[in-house]
Amino acid sequence: MAESVVNVGDVPAGDPVNLLGVTAAGHLVKKPASTLMPASAASGFAPAAHVGTRGDAHAEATDTAAGFMSAASVVKLGGIASGATANATDSALRDRSSHTGTQGISTVEGLPAALNGINSELDSLQLGQAERPTQTQADGRYLRSGVAVSLSEAINEAAASVVSSATASAIWAAKGNNIALTGTATITAFPAAPQAGAVRWLTCAAGITITNSANIAVQGAASYTTRAGDVLRVEAITTTTFRVSIFAANGRSPLYRPAALVTGYTNGWEAYPGFEPRYWRDCSGATHLEGAIRSGAVGQPAFTLPAGFRPVLTNFGAAVVSNAAFGFVQISTAGVLMPTVPSVNDYIYLSGIVFLSVA
Repeated sequence: MAESVVNVGDVPAGDPVNLLGVTAAGHLVKKPASTLMPASAASGFAPAAHVGTRGDAHAEATDTAAGFMSAASVVKLGGIASGATANATDSALRDRSSHTGTQGISTVEGLPAALNGINSELDSLQLGQAERPTQTQADGRYLRSGVAVSLSEAINEAAASVVSSATASAIWAAKGNNIALTGTATITAFPAAPQAGAVRWLTCAAGITITNSANIAVQGAASYTTRAGDVLRVEAITTTTFRVSIFAANGRSPLYRPAALVTGYTNGWEAYPGFEPRYWRDCSGATHLEGAIRSGAVGQPAFTLPAGFRPVLTNFGAAVVSNAAFGFVQISTAGVLMPTVPSVNDYIYLSGIVFLSVA
């Protein structure tokens, strides 16, 4: 349909959208009916005030509905650097070693159950076998602390080396149960053991004196000086008290102690020249006296024997030769030797006195 010229008075009020333009003669031109926009379509256009402007006339987008981006969202996106993860590869970012911090076991899916399964396996695992055995607990299974364990194969223990020290020989800290003990320092105490019942085997490289005391019970109840090759078994009775067993390299009984000169005379007694008294202990634990004394007060102590060389029985007495006649001496369980009448102090011959000194 062709466009038609209309008079101004023929234009419906409020309907300028149907006009196309003005002719050269100054006439208003009306669109053909086929090109006219229905009045109902006008509602689909944005208001002129919104076109090309910003503001809050439109709803912002949410996590459930589309909308316009807020200023805060623009700032947040702008703060993300280009290639923000380019400092590490994706594989590196996924690697567990790249992660820090801790996480509770209960928060990891499946982990508590898996650990319980491992504990069950340990309860049934027998040393030296790859498969789970069918034995009972008393028949060789490896069990948790507090349950007896029976082993069916050898234990290969480690060896270590420790230097002797008066009170700090580090036998419990050594990485092995079999220890080469070097040095020559006299040992008067051991450091605290990890627990009662702990045992260490010491192979001595030289002469080391182990002091018998309230905290170290040396076999034979007397201090012992080792020889190269001697082996000592140290057992913790408690964490601070110990028992030392001796295995001499020469095969001799650990009860044996070589001869030593008597010292510490009292009350005027002294060694008879050429017959200086000495004491020693045989392999059965019996102490022997040799030599002679003179010049002291009869009825008064002459000297005291050291621990390990004292009579086990109380009121031990022995007949002796004194000035070519009969004499008598007493030795207490404290080791005090005292000549008594009818002895005289010209000389008292001690050789031949023997008494049990180790119970």
